[in-house]
Amino acid sequence: MNSWVDVLLRSLLFIVVLFIFTKILGKKQISELSYFEYISGITTGSIAAEIMMGLDSHFMHGVIGIGLLTLITLLVDWISIKSNKFSNFVEGKKTIVIKEGKILEENLKKEKYTFKELSSLLRKKNVFNIEDVELAILEERGDISVLLKKEKQPLTAADIGLITQQNKKSFTVIFDGIIDEDALSDSGYNQQWLDEQLKNNQVQAKDVFLFQIKSDGQIWIDYRDDKKGTIQQNESQQLVTSLMNCRKEIEQINENSIKGDKTSLQKPIDMLNEVIHTIKMETKQN
Repeated sequence: MNSWVDVLLRSLLFIVVLFIFTKILGKKQISELSYFEYISGITTGSIAAEIMMGLDSHFMHGVIGIGLLTLITLLVDWISIKSNKFSNFVEGKKTIVIKEGKILEENLKKEKYTFKELSSLLRKKNVFNIEDVELAILEERGDISVLLKKEKQPLTAADIGLITQQNKKSFTVIFDGIIDEDALSDSGYNQQWLDEQLKNNQVQAKDVFLFQIKSDGQIWIDYRDDKKGTIQQNESQQLVTSLMNCRKEIEQINENSIKGDKTSLQKPIDMLNEVIHTIKMETKQN
């Protein structure tokens, strides 16, 4: 076998091997690294390079080496979870570097950080004045957590007694023309409702790049054809959506009725259906 073919095959196979072992180790391996994870990453890279380019090296030796390294890493992670002392030894401890607007120089020197480096970390947190900081902690993995003094913290809705609605996630039920049935189910709607929304907006699923259901039940449609722009519900459509949400909640209450009388709330449901139908007809006429 030609040497370049051997290198190509080794490289492709080892990429697969590395991918599998990285998946086993979890997302921590692609986040900010601890000391041990940093060493583990360098060692893994060295073994991979040697196996890919070193034609005299046995392929399985590299797989065994990385497999053993993976097991050691998993073992270290497991012990770190069980033992706080071991975790502090392997990953290090968090260090307070600013307290009540004063830099703790000894702690900064201990972590081998300069004032310039500290200032850079603070600026990434939108902090430009040291005296505004109540507490700054250098975390185990090198990032910094900052607590501003009370008078320097941004004003929140709670500070002025403003009652706000809780933020809820939006659901992407169509992406690039493909319906996500799981997202549609999680949103509380069904295929019949989606078909009705698409019909009302005179669009087919295959022509939609993005269809989102917002937390308040409103919809957002982005065409695959950029020339057509986007669709957002007008006031009439928003009203219909709100009424349909109300109807859905009443139907759920009716279904879960303890007494088992499924007709107790049927009258308001029928009334809502009539109102929704009337608004839709008036919207079409306009």
